[in-house]
Amino acid sequence: MKTCTKCKIEKALTEFYTDYKHKNGLRSRCKNCICTAAKVYRKTDAGKKAISKLNASEKRKRAQREYQATEEYKEYRRKYDASKKRKEARRKGERTTEKWFVSHSRSERKRKALKLNATIGPIDEAAIYEMCNHKCTYCGSQENLSLDHVVALAAGGAHCQDNLTVACQSCNSSKGAKPVAEWLAARG
Repeated sequence: MKTCTKCKIEKALTEFYTDYKHKNGLRSRCKNCICTAAKVYRKTDAGKKAISKLNASEKRKRAQREYQATEEYKEYRRKYDASKKRKEARRKGERTTEKWFVSHSRSERKRKALKLNATIGPIDEAAIYEMCNHKCTYCGSQENLSLDHVVALAAGGAHCQDNLTVACQSCNSSKGAKPVAEWLAARG
């Protein structure tokens, strides 16, 4: 048995809500007093504001659930998840083989070739990587790989499969537009 601090009536322990913060694990007011106080509070201005705020958040949650059921959201989520996977793969130094990423980098190289009026030929990136055993042609590294134009586009090289090789980011950026022989000689 326990006495309610509000109504001062001794009641059974089942008449009190549990609360781990109190010493005995039970609230100090009985369930009946708590419900009565809640009804009174709801009629006050502060209570009405709190209820309208709660209802507004419920409406927002319902609208959010409805939006998440649409195809538009599902497509957005697929792209978002794919970008997270790509970023994680790049952070780990892994090769990203997703179709979107490959076509994006392919289109960037083609755009650059068109800008420099280079010859454009057919390209099979997977075949180039297989031919080079997924290793940098210059140093043998297997991390941060990309495609490199042997004869740079800026130096008049063609954008075709015969002029592409696999290079790590370090070798690719340090080589730049220099001829391979000159770059290797300077590199030592």
